[in-house]
Formats: sequence, structure tokens, C-alpha cells
Amino acid sequence: MTVLFHNWLKQQRLAQQLSISRMAKRLNKPHSFVEQVEDGTRQLDIIEYINYCKTLNFDPKEGLTLLHSQMIDSINKQKLSQ
Repeated sequence: MTVLFHNWLKQQRLAQQLSISRMAKRLNKPHSFVEQVEDGTRQLDIIEYINYCKTLNFDPKEGLTLLHSQMIDSINKQKLSQ
């Protein structure tokens, strides 16, 4: 996942006015889990991602759409640089 995606997850949490600790409690995870997800040092598998989204009350498709567009942009930039 890219930096933009991790920042997007953080913005979703902040929009819900949840602290890292509160988010971690809702996920039943240590606060370091949320910190690592948001700073990009922890990848989420698909089940964790869906649970993360449900915890924040948003549709997982939103993030997947964002991630897909980032991948397409990256591919297009690589093609242009060749």
C-alpha cells in the first residue's frame, strides 16, 4: 500500500474523531497496530482491512478504488518514463 492510502486510512479515523487508542480498542488490537498501519510499517491483509473499514463505518470499496487508481497512475508514470 502506498503512503497516500495509509494517510487516507488515518484521515478516515480522524473524521470519526477517534484517537489511536480508541480505534485500537474497537479493533481489539494494541495501539501500536493502528500506528503501524497508519505509518505504513504494517500491511493489512484483506480480512483485517475489511474489519478496519467496518470499525470506521465506511465501505471498503472506497479504499480499494483509491488504491487501484494509485496503481494505475504508477503504471502510467512508468510507461511515460520508458
